[in-house]
Amino acid sequence: MVWARKPPEEKPDFKEVKARPWEKFADHFREHPEKAVMTSFGGNAYAIMEFGARLLEFKNCGEMIVINEIGLGIEERSKILRKNADLFYSRAMRGIALIETRVKNENVSFESFEMLNAIRKAGIKPEEFVLYAMDVRNDVLLAVKSTKKLRIGAHEDNDYFREFFPDFQKKEGGYTYITIPKEYREKIVCPKPLNIEDRHAPVKADITFSLIYGGSISSEEAYLSNLIKSTKEGGYIICSSDLNDKVADKFDLERVPTNSPFVRVYRVR
Repeated sequence: MVWARKPPEEKPDFKEVKARPWEKFADHFREHPEKAVMTSFGGNAYAIMEFGARLLEFKNCGEMIVINEIGLGIEERSKILRKNADLFYSRAMRGIALIETRVKNENVSFESFEMLNAIRKAGIKPEEFVLYAMDVRNDVLLAVKSTKKLRIGAHEDNDYFREFFPDFQKKEGGYTYITIPKEYREKIVCPKPLNIEDRHAPVKADITFSLIYGGSISSEEAYLSNLIKSTKEGGYIICSSDLNDKVADKFDLERVPTNSPFVRVYRVR
């Protein structure tokens, strides 16, 4: 049975991230369109595979497939950088960090692009989906919106990686450069910063993907409640397996079997 529902015709009530003080960062990518962003690839490959499997249920439904990605991924490791007040820890990966007025790239994990690849592999065309990418940090949102090309180390060469936009890969100097196809990249929409513990996503999705680890969340109940409010009835929530079972049991969710002990998939009743 297909559960996809067509979103309202009116424009969703939110604004995309565009504002200062991050304009210089966005301008940098506009001025240097061929610059690649170094990324740590495949850290949550099993979760992406679960996402790809759920997508197939919504394929050929004749309606726009809506996807929410909440918590795009950043961990702060340097004590020097703890001056920053609004850091959001969502996975054990280095990320983009703001140091005073300077943006520093530190091995970003951009799973938004891995999700685009899963959509491509599922045979879903760009005009058939929209991906809303949300985080509490402006710099991470602008990085996702601005990045056109990824640079990945040769040591990450494996079957999962070789299926990542294979026609757009180019090896050079010990790295592989991948140019994300424009028609897919432009389907990423980044609403202004969202703290999922405070409020739900501005649009309900068929699939809500949120790999935020439990230790990064002050209220797991508020987090899961807002994930449910961000997802359509019959839709899926894909999240980390370290979510407390007692918290999850409070909500009327259907637990879906997965191929990984590190990933939870719930169906919203």
